[in-house]
Amino acid sequence: MVYQDISRPPQGSQSPLSSKPAILDRALSFFLDYLIFAPVVSFISLLLFYDEIQIWKKTPLGAETVSIFLNLFILFVILFSGLQTVFIYYWKATPGQYYLKLQMQFSKTPGLLLFRIFFRQIGFWISPLFGGIPWLAVLAHPQGQTFYDRMAECRLVTLKTSEKRFGFESEQKYWRSLLATLTLFLGFLFAASFWQNHQQLKNGGIAFEKLQKENHFCAEMKSVPLKERLQMVIALNLVGHIADACVDQEADFVLWKSTESDVKSLAYYAKSITAEDDAEEAIYLKQACVGVDERAWGCQVASAFSDSDRLQEFYQTLNSNTDENFLRSTLRYELGLLLDQGEFRQAHFEKLKSFDDQKIVKKYLISELMLKNSERQNQNRQPASAEKKQSVDRDYAQKLLRDL
Repeated sequence: MVYQDISRPPQGSQSPLSSKPAILDRALSFFLDYLIFAPVVSFISLLLFYDEIQIWKKTPLGAETVSIFLNLFILFVILFSGLQTVFIYYWKATPGQYYLKLQMQFSKTPGLLLFRIFFRQIGFWISPLFGGIPWLAVLAHPQGQTFYDRMAECRLVTLKTSEKRFGFESEQKYWRSLLATLTLFLGFLFAASFWQNHQQLKNGGIAFEKLQKENHFCAEMKSVPLKERLQMVIALNLVGHIADACVDQEADFVLWKSTESDVKSLAYYAKSITAEDDAEEAIYLKQACVGVDERAWGCQVASAFSDSDRLQEFYQTLNSNTDENFLRSTLRYELGLLLDQGEFRQAHFEKLKSFDDQKIVKKYLISELMLKNSERQNQNRQPASAEKKQSVDRDYAQKLLRDL
């Protein structure tokens, strides 16, 4: 009686595992393809982009540099993928795959085979845009198919009867878990990027960046973030540290792009302080409270400055509010001086110090320190506490000057 040798696979057939190529063979096949195709593709690309290359050589840091290299890369990918497509279409393998005894197998779905092959090769190149996850799918799929393999309805197989593999290639369960984790992480990054872009569109951030590059706004405000610009330019204009034209530019941009009624309310107040006459100023002050709650920040400021009798009440409101911004702190400080609230002057000035990260704010703080110093010098006698404060202010002023 003859017993079958079960230690060896049947002749003329392959196990499912042997038909899946090793990871090392996949990587080497692309490396060989690159060595073969890259010189040809590079030569053709340089011929087609000869004029652009000459432009880049003359001005390596020119505005066209990024576009030139981006177009060169796209052309390289298309030509490289096109050559691979031709070989796969006629010989079912690229030169590198053929040398390593790898072969493409396609489903029996008829039609568009050439386009499916080309799509697969393009999918390989764009995988880095997705964090390499389409490549990693090779380890998680039972038949070693990538995402773009499955979309093109094909698979890469090996014609070898046996080959050496890394131990981690058989751990499909763990690779699937890792793939799912990375996909969720990439999805989170995409969602965060999408939300950030949505906020930029909503707040006019994209239009702002374009106008900023065209020097549409004042140079003094260049480093100020978009959300802080309007209230900061209003405050600095009220204390005489920035021109009316800068206020108009910022207010006009907000009225043009912003969809938030509270922000637009403050923009109307900004237009009122640069108005050419009292009638125009009154129109803007009234408009600042149209369509918004009377507790809106822009409406509060407009109401206070449209009626001088309400300044004391507005000052008390500023003291009781804990929501700090530069305009609120500046108004509290300046109104305190105007309403003869000198005992709170130092406390209000300390609040202003938290905004000294901007250069133009530093200049305003230095001017206030100089004013305080001149006032002290005009006094005949000073208590010891005043001399101590003067020393502290002097040290802070020197720090601001060093930072300018």
